Amino acid sequence: MPFNLEAGLRELTESFNTSVGSTDGTPEAEKEIMAKVYSPTMNWTWTIYEAEQVEMDDLLFFGRVDGFESELGYFTLSELQTEGAFCQILTAQDEHFLEMDA
Repeated sequence: MPFNLEAGLRELTESFNTSVGSTDGTPEAEKEIMAKVYSPTMNWTWTIYEAEQVEMDDLLFFGRVDGFESELGYFTLSELQTEGAFCQILTAQDEHFLEMDA
């Protein structure tokens, strides 16, 4: 079964229950990453920190876009879908990450 970018991002948005602007004032290094979307054809990565539904069929995201430049900004599900099947949600965890007690 082919990967469905829209279904995956909608499920993540519902599970995190955030809204755009909810992490204002939080340094980027402290923001929780909801998802990373990668386009191997363009070699671009979208790191999603915040998401909310803005229309019946679209989601608004805030995060870092690493493409020709690296910048924080807003983007939508419909913009990500212009890459269609060429985008993938990166879900692999760092196998070397060790959680430490504070």
